[in-house]
Amino acid sequence: MVETASLVARATALAAEHPQPHVPVDLEPYQKALGVHGVKELPGVGRQGALLMEKAGPVVAVPPGLPLAEQRWILANQLAAVMAQGMAHRVDLTPVALEFLLPDGIFGPAALECGIAVESIPELSASFCAPLRPTAVRFCELMPFKCIVAFWQPVPGGRLGLGWQAASPGLRARFFARATVNPQDHPFTTWSTGARSQGRQRLSLGGPRLDYYLESLRLEGGVLSLVILEKHAELLASEARRRQAHRPGRPQP
Repeated sequence: MVETASLVARATALAAEHPQPHVPVDLEPYQKALGVHGVKELPGVGRQGALLMEKAGPVVAVPPGLPLAEQRWILANQLAAVMAQGMAHRVDLTPVALEFLLPDGIFGPAALECGIAVESIPELSASFCAPLRPTAVRFCELMPFKCIVAFWQPVPGGRLGLGWQAASPGLRARFFARATVNPQDHPFTTWSTGARSQGRQRLSLGGPRLDYYLESLRLEGGVLSLVILEKHAELLASEARRRQAHRPGRPQP
């Protein structure tokens, strides 16, 4: 844990020195700082990518045909691995990769500006050219409230099953690994209508049954949900609508 925090601090220092701190974050300055000489597509490489030693120096190999956002996430993880070389113990590199691709000092203000709403997560994913799941993880880390972001996928029987989830640090509530939901329930009707849906449900997320507020949005391959305690719903929903109403380019209600 201490070693991971040390690596994140080093990544934060590199981010602070970035010559062009705008989105999407250009990873090339990090490559140069860490001595990585390029990125190339290579058949047979797994989805985690690989670090290859060539004459000019280390090169990151990625599988061919991946979307640019996925390639950038692989590169961020490999840069984190380069930074961790020589450490005595294996460390969690995800927080380091997140700091490269979605740096705290840039992503945090952008997320707040985007608004506290489920739509903000895919918008941030597109703006930062980052995969949806790491974006959701960062969103949960940096929002000033406790939340869960969950992605649901169709499963046999007409229900939606949990694909993955991210949660705020220190939040013990989680959906069970094999959780399913009914797409006819109010928070999930986006699956059939395509329109944003919302609602309240009493759930037991690894603890007592509590009232939760859910916002959901249909995306390619499934439904993305933002889940918060119901007691915060009115404040957060009001703030989200206020921010979205004042964003440039947004149609006024």
